[in-house]
Amino acid sequence: MIVEPQAGDRVEDNLNPVGRAYYAFSTMLCTPNSLSQNGRLALGAQAGEARLREVVTAGGFTRFRRPVQHRARGAAMIVTLTARRLKPGLYDTFRAAWDPGHAPTGWTRIYHCRDISDPDVVISFGLLDGTLEQLRDAQQRLARGAQVKRIDPHVHEVLLDGSYEVVEELSP
Repeated sequence: MIVEPQAGDRVEDNLNPVGRAYYAFSTMLCTPNSLSQNGRLALGAQAGEARLREVVTAGGFTRFRRPVQHRARGAAMIVTLTARRLKPGLYDTFRAAWDPGHAPTGWTRIYHCRDISDPDVVISFGLLDGTLEQLRDAQQRLARGAQVKRIDPHVHEVLLDGSYEVVEELSP
């Protein structure tokens, strides 16, 4: 396992407050330490994933993956999530009322999930790569207020409704 600060592959990917601190640490500590050891492979002031992958595969390893990806604040993915208990047996009419009549723009994906033990409990969530302002623009294009009015007659209760910033992404 390699534990390294997440650095971009290009200098411009690292020109931010954290990147500047990492360049300073690397210049003063990491690079001189690497040069003092056998092999003398100094990867530079910031080794991005592409360079680390080269070194690892050149060393004979056949698998390389990043198990956790932290997202920088401001470069977030927003998740909109609503959990509803529908009136009994009304999923199909709820789903028809939810449909905006055109492909929603701005979202990476939108899902509707039904509870396995209670199919009247539905979770709807969407993934939007962008800022909160971009989410609000996408919701306006979707006519979110009118959509809520269309689906409301099919809903017994809203269990959870909100917008959330993705701060970490895990890959199996």
